[in-house]
Amino acid sequence: MKIVSVVFQYAYLIIAIFMGYKAFVEYQNGGSKLWFYFMFAVAAVAMFFFKKHFNKKM
Repeated sequence: MKIVSVVFQYAYLIIAIFMGYKAFVEYQNGGSKLWFYFMFAVAAVAMFFFKKHFNKKM
């Protein structure tokens, strides 16, 4: 069970990187979804650190 939790922990980092990339592309194109992608990237990074802290407690 610990391995699954660690996999999901790092999946949040992968999602954050992808959303950061999408926000950058949207910024280059002048799109309106820039803040949507940016907020998802920030939330994914926050979830990574939350999961990391929670896994250390367990």
